[in-house]
Amino acid sequence: MVLCNPHNPIGKLWSREELTQINALCRKHHVIVISDEIHCELCEPGKKYLPFASVNTSCLQNSITCLSASKAFNLAGLQAACVVIADEGIRNRIWRGFHTDEVAEPNVFACEASIAAWIEGKDWLKDLNHYISANKKTAQHDLKTQLPELHAVESQATYLLWIDCHVLHPFVDQFCDYLHKEHGLLVSKGSAYGKSGEDFIRINIACPNALMRTGLKRLSKGYCAFTKQFLECR
Repeated sequence: MVLCNPHNPIGKLWSREELTQINALCRKHHVIVISDEIHCELCEPGKKYLPFASVNTSCLQNSITCLSASKAFNLAGLQAACVVIADEGIRNRIWRGFHTDEVAEPNVFACEASIAAWIEGKDWLKDLNHYISANKKTAQHDLKTQLPELHAVESQATYLLWIDCHVLHPFVDQFCDYLHKEHGLLVSKGSAYGKSGEDFIRINIACPNALMRTGLKRLSKGYCAFTKQFLECR
């Protein structure tokens, strides 16, 4: 089972009780948990994520934790990540797979940059999380005052907004295409995350505040223009 912790796209921080229950179900059905924790550093100020493997010994021995500095420190271009596996048997299987597929040879810059980010980047990361939190509050306010038909789901982590667009059902995907083509705003379609995401869109707010607000204005303008085809713009 692949677990996203913190969750992308909804920004949920899983509780100890929830993670314990997930592990119990996986143990019952002989399923190993792959915990994708790539957004782990990106939490609301005052909030902390709980690593799956830290919950208890059972979680530790039944999991593969995937980590990377690429999200929090914007190092995706260096193509570096790591996995943490306590169980020797699972670790050996993954090790063989890595070498069979030749994906265990990161370049030297990627290794050094990742180490530097995790060791030296604490103060920068703290400032980043405060900035993202402020952006999130601004976006929620702007949506509430300028576009009340849509609303952002409350989140505790990541730099992503998960926006409820049920009012546009069943035209949300078409709305996304329209925003890109007519208003130069590229958002992620919620349908990419399965049927339960079909009436949502995802927006990245890890950018300068002014740029984000420009994007939100395009979203509002695009919504009004688009809905004239289906319902009266309020």
